[in-house]
This record gives sequence, structure tokens and C-alpha cells, in this order.
Amino acid sequence: MLPPYNKPQSAKFFAPTSLWNSPIPAGAPVHPHSAKLVDKNLPKDPGLQINMHAWTIPVYFVDSSTPTMDVECIYGKAHGDKPSFTDRHGKEWIKHTPTGVILKDVPIPPEAMPDVAISLRPETNADAHLCIVDLQRRLEWDFCWIAKKDGTWFAGQGTMFDLDGDGVLPNYHAGARASGFPLTAGLIFKDEIEAGVIEHPLVFAYNPAGAAHVYPPASASDGPRPVDETDWGIPEG
Repeated sequence: MLPPYNKPQSAKFFAPTSLWNSPIPAGAPVHPHSAKLVDKNLPKDPGLQINMHAWTIPVYFVDSSTPTMDVECIYGKAHGDKPSFTDRHGKEWIKHTPTGVILKDVPIPPEAMPDVAISLRPETNADAHLCIVDLQRRLEWDFCWIAKKDGTWFAGQGTMFDLDGDGVLPNYHAGARASGFPLTAGLIFKDEIEAGVIEHPLVFAYNPAGAAHVYPPASASDGPRPVDETDWGIPEG
């Protein structure tokens, strides 16, 4: 079930100077193996498609009236990083545990659901994403492999973004996407389709992603690591 659509048309994600709000400059260099990577990895028939119900991102817009709870992210240190997030008021939102992290005071609507329900097992081959946006406080919470059990939310990975920041994680920090991209970055929203205008970059998924190199704005990758990146997928970034 898709969440109720309550995105304000005036909603903006990340700073105006962020790459998520910037066109590709004229004359930008092209990857030397671009043609080969595109030909080998992007589908030709039926081509790229838009995911609506699975392998997509349900986004819930919240405010100060939304109930809050802590969310334990059991794989929060799986990549060896030490995520942290302090907002503009000095509040530290992430608590470290011996095995993972806890995102504190997350505003989660009672009706919130990930795109695919799972049982906290990544091997079920479901990303189970959930994105929460507070436009008043300009904060975004991102989760993958998230599930609710006995009234408590747990997740595999979780992270936060300042919606007035650049929307880029430090190198080698994994987010709710393997690339480290924010979950709102590159999404197509209903009001954009109705307006007939999408004024931001788009993201797309492909398999397998190459990991010989990771290019900004990606901060991580879950792809294989070949000796020659042209033997595998398009690098994340």
C-alpha cells in the first residue's frame, strides 16, 4: 500500500547549491568507458521503468505532532564507519551500541510501512526502505531493512540528513542506499509528474554495480570489486 500523498509542492530537498539541485555543467568530462558501460548494463527492452510499489521509497512527511520512538539499526557498524549526526541546535541524534547504532526520537507515523515487508533478514532480497521527512526542522531519516515487531521498529541501516545541507555522506559511510545517497535524492514525486517538470537529477538502479571505483556523490558501494571496472557494472556515483 502506498502512503497517503501529503508532500507540499513547495518542499525543497537540500541546499540550492547541492549537486541534487544543480544541472550537469556544460562540457563536463565523460567517463572513458561510458559507451561500453552503458551498452552492457542498461536495459534496452523494455528499457528503464519506474518502480511504484516495490524497490522504491515510501516517503512520509511529519511534523511536531508525530509520535517518536528510538530505532535500533543492527547493521549500523557493518561497514566499519561511525555515523553521527548533530543538528543545528546541537542535538546529537545517533547513539552507538556495541554492535550498531540507535537513531533517537524518530518521528514515525502509526501508519508508516516500508515498500516491502520483511523480517529483518537482508537475505530475503528486499530493501524495505522507509524515508521520513520533517520540513519544519529540515531533517530527513532514512532506513533500509526496516520492520516493526511488537510495537518497536528495528532496521538494518539508518542515517540522517540536514535538508539544508549538501546531501552527501562522508566517504566510506553507508546510508540506507548502498551508494550512500539520501532516499529523497532523485525520486520522482506525483506533483512533479502532474506539473510535467522534474528539476533535479534522477537516480536509477541496476545490477551489478561496479565497485572498482566509487565516484562522488556516492560514498560507498555494494557491487563486486573486479580488477577492471569495465568487466562489471557502472560504478556508483
